[in-house]
Amino acid sequence: MKLTLQLFLTIVAIHVLQFLPGLAFGNVQDPIPFTTIIKDLDISHQLFHFEDTTNSLDVTSVNQLYKEGHFNQIDKPFKNWEKESFNQWFRLKFLNEVPSIQDWMLAVEYPPLDTVELYYLENNKWSKILLGGLTKASNRRFNNRFYIFPISVPYKNIETFYLRVKTEGALHLPVKVYNPFYFYEINFNQEAPFFILYGIIIIMMIYNLIIYFSLKDKTYLYYVFFTGSLFIFFNSLHGHLYHYVVGEFPYISKFTNTISLSLIVTTTCLFARQFFGLTSKNKIWFYLMNTGIVVGLINIVLTPFLSTVSSLINGTLLMLIFSTIILVFSIRSVKKGEYSSTAFLIGWVAFYIGTFCLLLEKTGYLPFNSITSNLPGITTSTLVALLSIALINKFRLIKEEKERAQLKALELEIQTSENLDRKVKERTVELEKQKDIAETIKEELLSSINYAKGIQKSIMPPRSELKKYFKDGFLLFKPRDIVSGDFYWLYKTKDDIVLWTVADSTGHGVPGAFLSIIGNFLLNEVAVDKEINTTNKVLDSMRNSVIKALSNNSKPDKQLKDGMDMVFCAWDMKTNRLQFSGANNPLYLIRQNELIVYKTDRQPVGYHLGAATPFTAREIQLEKGDKIYLFSDGYYDQFGGEKGKKFKVSNFRKLLLSIQDKPMSEQLDELRTTLDWWMGDEAQIDDICVMGVEI
Repeated sequence: MKLTLQLFLTIVAIHVLQFLPGLAFGNVQDPIPFTTIIKDLDISHQLFHFEDTTNSLDVTSVNQLYKEGHFNQIDKPFKNWEKESFNQWFRLKFLNEVPSIQDWMLAVEYPPLDTVELYYLENNKWSKILLGGLTKASNRRFNNRFYIFPISVPYKNIETFYLRVKTEGALHLPVKVYNPFYFYEINFNQEAPFFILYGIIIIMMIYNLIIYFSLKDKTYLYYVFFTGSLFIFFNSLHGHLYHYVVGEFPYISKFTNTISLSLIVTTTCLFARQFFGLTSKNKIWFYLMNTGIVVGLINIVLTPFLSTVSSLINGTLLMLIFSTIILVFSIRSVKKGEYSSTAFLIGWVAFYIGTFCLLLEKTGYLPFNSITSNLPGITTSTLVALLSIALINKFRLIKEEKERAQLKALELEIQTSENLDRKVKERTVELEKQKDIAETIKEELLSSINYAKGIQKSIMPPRSELKKYFKDGFLLFKPRDIVSGDFYWLYKTKDDIVLWTVADSTGHGVPGAFLSIIGNFLLNEVAVDKEINTTNKVLDSMRNSVIKALSNNSKPDKQLKDGMDMVFCAWDMKTNRLQFSGANNPLYLIRQNELIVYKTDRQPVGYHLGAATPFTAREIQLEKGDKIYLFSDGYYDQFGGEKGKKFKVSNFRKLLLSIQDKPMSEQLDELRTTLDWWMGDEAQIDDICVMGVEI
């Protein structure tokens, strides 16, 4: 009888304790059953919660606190908005009633969490799985943007688990248990809306980038920047950026939300400023947009130095403030009759609603569910599509305006053309008369120049005289124009001294020809009439006469700077000695296959900026077969070849050495052929004169 009474009292006490939780054992958690009918089970409102404000308790201590009644059941999905980051502990208890499934999947479906740990009993000891935004993506056992934990609950067993969650900023904890046979099907349906959103954004970015390269209108480029920042933000917010891009760099992923949000502020203001054509003339609105651009960039720079909560609040508030400013301005534009702004306004209203809901959801004033989490994406898709329509309308209006302007310009052009036609006809008659006059003048000038050519040719000795005084010789004389500034001179004295020179006068054409005639006249006066045969004295006398002839009886600063570069030679046929003097130009002597360069005085026969000094006479004892070459700079200064460069002195010397064994007539042919090949289609730039004689 006593034993029966004791058993009865024990049973009653147990039932009383079950209905009075917390009197002795604290709150008692009933197990959550798994049945065959579930595909996924939302357990967010069935968790037991405890906040560790010390951030120091381990799972054993927390389990003991549960037994002491310190855990409280939450009757709705957990959310928290605290500036302080404390460890949040959640207790889960499961009963498996499905004999065919032992392994289930526990999902924490809120990507912006720093640390998520799952504790479970294994051989009567607590083990853990560590995940979270501050761990590498490669640590995850399941390739998913959510935190997925495998949990083992044998048939008819009751298993207990603890979740430790810690993060800065808003903390939501939507927790689900998935039947593993249906997880990937359900996950695909969850991901599909996001990839539709991302696809819309990418298509719009590519489309408007193509238009930008076509039109070179920065509005389309800034639209690409704006939609790009939206793309980054939503990828970051929903965990795709971490999952696919920066998962191996946790420190970077910590800031992607706040940085991308501030980037939206900057690109939004940049795009709006360009779309509405704001300039400094618009004053307040222009400077407000510039402020948004700068403030957004500043918040990006400050993000690593601020708490996640502060950065996120700053970015969201900035987005809300400048979205409001742009909303007000777009309303103002529509009221002014700028109908291309209508689509912009509708899209911006949708985006504004989405941004405002995002702010309320992040601060805990709106619940975290499928509506509040997907609304920003829906409104953003609407914005992206409507902004594209707004840009198309703007492009259409600009095109119509251009067409009207072109039509007006065409009418004006036709009217102007008719007036011009009349004037052109009048002018044509006048020009025909002037053309006839010009043709007459041209013919007279050409006739005069050709006559001058005959005079110049007549005062220079015939080329045949070279072979009369020397064993052999040649002369390459190629004026750039009809008449030449280069000239040559040859004379034999009664004492059997052969005098000859090649001179290069300043300029070419008619001016050079005048100087060449002066030079020829002076040589006859000094060397023939006055019988001066000493080469340096001939050049000294010529220089004095040239300066006097060109002085124009004027002041020194009016003095013409013209003159001649030349080498003057005197060969005594009896002694076979050569005396020569030169002004700037050298003399080449080839003897026994060696080319010898004899330099001369660095001053012209004419006015010289420096102090004029007497010319120097040099002598050479010639030998039979010696070859002497005098020339102007026209040959080696000629442009041509594959690269259009000068022929150069070095190539001129090599050419002379390569042909020196040939008769003088063949040397002349080689010089002409090489020059023609080198010039190709290039125009001759200077007069050319090369004289070669053999002793």
